[in-house]
Amino acid sequence: MVSWPIVLFDLDGTITDPTPGFTASITHALETVGVGRVDETTLRAMIGPPLQEGLAGAGVPPDRIDEAIDAYRERYGAGAMHDAPLHDGIVEVLTELVRTGRVIGLATSKPWVYAEQILERIDLRDRFTVVGGAELDGTRRAKADVIEWTLAELGGPAPSDVVLVGDRRQDVDGARANGIAVIGVTWGFAVDGELDGADVVVHHAAGLTDALGLTAAGERHRRAARVLIVDDADRVLLLRWEPRDTGPAWLVPGGGIEPGETVVEAARRELAEEIGLTGVEVGPTVLTRQWTTPPGHRHRSQRESWRLVRVTNYRPPPVEQLPEAVVEGITETRWVTMDELEATIGESAPEMVEPIRSIVRDGVPDRPFGLNALLT
Repeated sequence: MVSWPIVLFDLDGTITDPTPGFTASITHALETVGVGRVDETTLRAMIGPPLQEGLAGAGVPPDRIDEAIDAYRERYGAGAMHDAPLHDGIVEVLTELVRTGRVIGLATSKPWVYAEQILERIDLRDRFTVVGGAELDGTRRAKADVIEWTLAELGGPAPSDVVLVGDRRQDVDGARANGIAVIGVTWGFAVDGELDGADVVVHHAAGLTDALGLTAAGERHRRAARVLIVDDADRVLLLRWEPRDTGPAWLVPGGGIEPGETVVEAARRELAEEIGLTGVEVGPTVLTRQWTTPPGHRHRSQRESWRLVRVTNYRPPPVEQLPEAVVEGITETRWVTMDELEATIGESAPEMVEPIRSIVRDGVPDRPFGLNALLT
């Protein structure tokens, strides 16, 4: 059984069923340019491929496609994008991929800015190291181009290490153009024969679990939430962690996500336990980080989602007043300036220094930083 270390997913039709929101938005777009409603077969065929192609196929004149796209985005961006229920079992598949140490990317013909918002809303953004998609101006909308970009952002892995999971012919062809394997799923929008050429075709989440090699026993990886806390002076709050069996390290607050918790819920709990901070707004995902350890290492590998929290005039209570922090091995809290990052967090996680500086300097990035690290 093949077990690919890197798994790319399509979004519409594969992870979510976008039919309700897409139908409302495309109907509004077609009516705006005078085309009117289309039959269900035509409508279903438009879900997945680039919007420009679908509108042309629905009869929109070439000189009015941009107008139709603007009308579509007006309705879609106003909230219709979130009217897209998850397919049964897909969250469990994504969670298991993370727990077994796979790297996950998204490759969609949808504009990446919408994909980011959708994943954030359904609390799945932290699963994905990279979110690849089209640009709003219509560039990089072909699936082959999106996959190529996503692979480059993942560091250019060997094609044999990558598989794409998708539901349309564009997924099969795009994967083949990039020399990677493809698993077709039939719960999306493919018609008979459309997934011919896929390496495997599956019909339910259990079949996808088998196809991805997730039924084999393997080391479990933990999901974790971390919080980058920044104050009005652009300082970052760090914790000194001194577990009994390893050397000390400076970290941002955070820890494992408990069963049934969302990332935000876990972040709030960790803030209360580790630095006594409650009642703050937990901001968006600014970074994802997956670290792994060499075979035989005693420590669990981990997939982290970092959220941003801004505070004013906050002083954590002494660590000894926080029983959970003491149990975790936290011995000190410290506000550090950007000039002090190298001497603190940079000693144990040097790859974190520049992303932290960028976030503090520029605010929430358009795309969360995605990092992978091998801990020795």
